[in-house]
Amino acid sequence: MPKILLTIFFAILVFGEVFAQEQANIWYFGSYAGLDFTSGNPVALTNGALSTGEGCATICDNSGHLLFYSDGITIWNRNHTKMPNGTGLFGHPSSTQSCIFVPKPASNTLYYVFTVDAMAGIHGLEYSIVDISADGGLGDVVSKNNLLITPTCEKLTSVQHANGVDFWIIAHDWNSDVFESFLLTAGGVQLPSVKSHSGISNNGNTTNSIGYLTASPNGIKLASVLFNQGLGTQGSVQVFDFNSNTGKITYFNTLNYPGSHPYGVSFSPDNSKLYVGIFSGAKGIFQYDLSSQDTIKIISSEYFIPYQNSFGALQLGPDGKIYIAILSSKSLSVINDPDKSGALCNYNDLSINLGGKLSNLGLPDLVESYFSVLPFSYIANCIGTNSTFTLTNAGAADSVKWNFGDSLSKQNASVAVSASHIYLQAGSYTVSLTSYKKGMPYIYKSLVLIPSPPYLDSTHKVIGICRGGSQTVDFSQKGCSYLWSDSSVLPKYTFKDTGTYWLKISNANCSITDTIKVDYLPVPYAQFKSRTICIGDTLKLDATHPGYTYLWKDGSTSPKYDITKPGDYSLTVSNGSCTYEDDFNVDFVRKPDASYNFKDTFICPGKLLIIDITDDVDGYLTYLWQDGSISPKYIIRQPGHYWVKTNSDACSVTDSFIVKQANGLNPVSWKDTSLCAGESFTLDATQPGVHFLWQDGSQTPTYHVSNEGEYTLKRYNQCDTTNDSIRVKYFTKPILPPWHDTILCKRQNLVLHINSYKANPVWQDGSNDSTYYIHDPGIYKVAVSNICGTASDSIKVGFQDCPFYLYIPNAFTPGNDHHNDIFMPVMDYAPTTYLFSVYNRWGEKLFETIDYKLGWDGKFRNISAPEGAYIYYLYVFSYLDDRYFQKSGMFYLLKPEP
Repeated sequence: MPKILLTIFFAILVFGEVFAQEQANIWYFGSYAGLDFTSGNPVALTNGALSTGEGCATICDNSGHLLFYSDGITIWNRNHTKMPNGTGLFGHPSSTQSCIFVPKPASNTLYYVFTVDAMAGIHGLEYSIVDISADGGLGDVVSKNNLLITPTCEKLTSVQHANGVDFWIIAHDWNSDVFESFLLTAGGVQLPSVKSHSGISNNGNTTNSIGYLTASPNGIKLASVLFNQGLGTQGSVQVFDFNSNTGKITYFNTLNYPGSHPYGVSFSPDNSKLYVGIFSGAKGIFQYDLSSQDTIKIISSEYFIPYQNSFGALQLGPDGKIYIAILSSKSLSVINDPDKSGALCNYNDLSINLGGKLSNLGLPDLVESYFSVLPFSYIANCIGTNSTFTLTNAGAADSVKWNFGDSLSKQNASVAVSASHIYLQAGSYTVSLTSYKKGMPYIYKSLVLIPSPPYLDSTHKVIGICRGGSQTVDFSQKGCSYLWSDSSVLPKYTFKDTGTYWLKISNANCSITDTIKVDYLPVPYAQFKSRTICIGDTLKLDATHPGYTYLWKDGSTSPKYDITKPGDYSLTVSNGSCTYEDDFNVDFVRKPDASYNFKDTFICPGKLLIIDITDDVDGYLTYLWQDGSISPKYIIRQPGHYWVKTNSDACSVTDSFIVKQANGLNPVSWKDTSLCAGESFTLDATQPGVHFLWQDGSQTPTYHVSNEGEYTLKRYNQCDTTNDSIRVKYFTKPILPPWHDTILCKRQNLVLHINSYKANPVWQDGSNDSTYYIHDPGIYKVAVSNICGTASDSIKVGFQDCPFYLYIPNAFTPGNDHHNDIFMPVMDYAPTTYLFSVYNRWGEKLFETIDYKLGWDGKFRNISAPEGAYIYYLYVFSYLDDRYFQKSGMFYLLKPEP
């Protein structure tokens, strides 16, 4: 099966072999130590916040600017402060490779932070996610401590996938021979992992989990340190083949170190050499040549560099050198030419000064694919010209095939060893080289940036200067040279005179020549005249003009300025190059002593409103009304908006007010009225602007009437007051008394009464009296009506002869026992004339009455008469039968038995 070597590069290569991405430019490690590779050489950094014994990681953006760094527990941002959620990660300060940073594919802002615990701890392999766009671009942890596997060894590395986009994250299970490869894609960490049973089991004492796991830059080899667990020895390094397409790991070879403990391991940039650092035992650095792919030859190629240091991590740097951590040292050691064999590798002990900070065992754990060597060079020329691509070692391939990544071009491929291509648009292009050796394809890719020509910013094509002044403009562009019309070669140029200048700007492969016109700038202008204003007033000045800056005499810099005191004032305005100064004076004088505090008011119909603001004892005030009147007295006849301006010297006071039309009181058309029981109605006097007061204190414009009585309302507004009233009476439907047909004695009469309140009776004969006298037999009818209804009834009346009946008892027994207590005659109807008298036997009158309903109670002068005989006298006349009776006799007063 053919091997596919895939290396992705993102830097522009001009000549020779240089190294790719800038993500590894800044390192922080050890006790506050750091290195900056931006200049091409490591420069000590002393501003780091990290202090750890072993594992750590850093990452930069594609331009080499620091993003963040970590010891696997805390993440610091580029300002060296902890990210808000960047603490409590489950790495460990004593874990060999405590953490590694891997950018999420297809994202410009998300980074995965993978961590491993120390000594096969419970947290194993976990990941967190940093969003670098959070916290104002300083980054924050948006997902934390997501467990993948546990327990694990202290080993952690990453290799780019064969597709050039995704990444493998590789760890080793504890107490097992299993490597686990997790694929990170644009969709996140993919599960399950790819498991590979390969090499010997990492088990036993947990110190056996110590030691580095690293990948070759081209991603096809892995080297794993067994710190204390060799095959019959104390330490070893196992080498494996890695398939970056499938993630599978295959055992290749073992390197043993009797009596010694290896710790760090690294491949050379060209993948041909392997370096192993010994922490204890036979201290030094071992080099192995892997190019033969023969395990016996590899072991026999061993070259030893003996030094009595406790060697820690070995890490390939962005400059192609391998840097070596020395425990508790203020310097790092370096292998300057790691691609070369034996002593030619040029080991330099403790030659990289750390500025007083200390190295410990760890160096940043990096994605080794960053350091893969591109087997071809190229010159990226300007758009519209040939860019060239050349195989570095033409004899290393039987044939080649180029793809220039230019989808808009019809000539996007070539099979020449040295090829060229014309790009018509500036931008990034992925150039692919397939190199064939003995029929096996090796694929390499590089991101090539085709530059645009230098440009002259349109804002710099016309330059303005002040008369008598100058202006210096910086035309700097990265990687460019300059030639001016006066042979000057600096990017900065000072223009002192008007005229036309030309400038040629060149970069490595492009140039442009353009002209620059210099004219005089307009002079900024702000002029305020000296003036006089009133005491207590504020003079508000506004010199606002786009692009101007301002400086007042008192140091204020706002374009707006308030003056409240007399004095001399000055303002200097600038448009960035030219300035103008204005001086002026402000004087204050007394205001008119007139403050009217007018309030809006009303005028009533047919009335006048007189305003008198006379207040000028010295005669120094003048007046002006809105209609031109100049008198302090003003007569208002109609509503409107009125104002008056009072002047005194240079000051004036203006006041205004509004006069609204006030309405008179509308008349109400209420009349006394009558209602039937249960009826009601509402009195409504609604009128805007009017106040109301009813007889019961109510103040609403309406009043609900449901009872009889007199209702009064007082109404008033600004113009008038009036009192209104209405009487309301209530009626019930007429009710007639119960009449029954009857028979009367001749000469009797019957009186019928109609007592229904406020009803009008109508009798059968048309009469309307409320009392009706009946003397004759017949049927009598009446109808009684009022506003609430009508009631009617009738009665039949007959007449007959009626003999007069008279009975006089002969004794009675007064005693208040309600039995025979009164002595009186008994008759069947009332007589016309009646006289009844009682005498004792001596002729003395004891009682007398003309009311036939009264009788003698046996008392005389309120004293009970004695028992015995008494004489009565009775005179009766009855008109019914035209007779009279005159009668006398004796009767007895008996005392009741006790």
